[in-house]
Amino acid sequence: MIKLTRIKRFLKNRFKPLPSCPEKPAELKGETASFDCGVAVVYVGNGAGKQHYDTVFSEKGAKYKTFEGLGGKADICAILYIDKGACIPAIVNGFEHDEADFAGFTLRKKIDGIWNWMCNDDSWHAISPEMPDKKVFAEGDVPVIPDKDIEGVLIFDAVWKLADGTQADCGYRMFNNSLMAHALGAMDGKAYHNTMAAYENAMTKGYKYYEVDLSMTVDGRMVLCHGWTESNCTHTGFEYSDDLDKTMTYKKLMSLKVHGNPQIDLRSFYREMKKHADHLYEFDMHSIKGKRAVEIIKETIRDCKCDREVLDRVLMQVYTNKMYRAVDQTYHFKYYQYLIGKPEKNFYEKLPILIDEGICAAAIHVKKICPEYINALRNAGIYVLAFTVTDDAEQAQHLLDMGVNTICTDYVAPSDLETVAAAR
Repeated sequence: MIKLTRIKRFLKNRFKPLPSCPEKPAELKGETASFDCGVAVVYVGNGAGKQHYDTVFSEKGAKYKTFEGLGGKADICAILYIDKGACIPAIVNGFEHDEADFAGFTLRKKIDGIWNWMCNDDSWHAISPEMPDKKVFAEGDVPVIPDKDIEGVLIFDAVWKLADGTQADCGYRMFNNSLMAHALGAMDGKAYHNTMAAYENAMTKGYKYYEVDLSMTVDGRMVLCHGWTESNCTHTGFEYSDDLDKTMTYKKLMSLKVHGNPQIDLRSFYREMKKHADHLYEFDMHSIKGKRAVEIIKETIRDCKCDREVLDRVLMQVYTNKMYRAVDQTYHFKYYQYLIGKPEKNFYEKLPILIDEGICAAAIHVKKICPEYINALRNAGIYVLAFTVTDDAEQAQHLLDMGVNTICTDYVAPSDLETVAAAR
């Protein structure tokens, strides 16, 4: 069975290759500038859908490059190269957004290898509890920057305002959802479903944002399942044995039921994702790496028929730097979320890759989240997800009041938050 699976994967890789992944410009990491120029001015779309910097810069006879499809906050970006000794030109907005209004740009650069932002006191600040508000530059502004700092790479991140007037760290509707249904939502006193029954139940409660757990069977099929470790079997109601990692075929898994409900594979669920164009999803494949990560991502993309419209409604969760790179080198997801499992040990060590790579969101367990982490992530322009709130709507609202953007929850529904708000 395993040998046949390997043959099938070989044939898929040869005859059904995935789209190639474009290289991200080094300037996005803030550490280099091309063309032997004095400074590279990078405009980052931060959720924009279109750009016309090609027209803007070509008309001025400037040295520039534009990029699209890079994934992350810099999915669309443009780089203007300025000669040594030249002044920074007036800011121009070449981005368009279908769902938010342009509000300006924030400015950041690396100083001694650490990201700093220009703040309202007209000086650079690294992330800290005392960091002032970031300065927002409007179109037409000429940034006043000390001469010694006009070198290397300057990055202007677009800032957007949503329809209700609130400022968006990244202008995309995915991050304007307070609640995410954990494992497609809990029902009948049971969680960890990932079943169609749970999905349909969650829809009736008004959810638009869903967490989906994905696992691969030994014969290479992607299924909606938290997995079959002993603890996962406890969650799902499967009978555990220590050989499941070697014997869990697609046929075997699909014969099992989760809390009495049939399971669903990704090929079938893709059709549901296609049908519900207003729904958004987080894919959680847990901590995979290396060749395993590449195999799983390839199967996932093929099961979703390389459908960019659907995949651009997916927030891909990663757990480590290695996992992120393995996934992103296989397929450029537009939006990533980094799960910071032990923030008390490595929170500030994780921030650089989130900022460098344009990762849009970070997830932290509700027992470990605190104002310090929330403020640091929001100051870096990164959204915050707290997981998992079981059924306490007061707790969920408290976290939202602290600055968390999204709560992953089993039972707290939009109507529950409305009840909490009405009682205040």
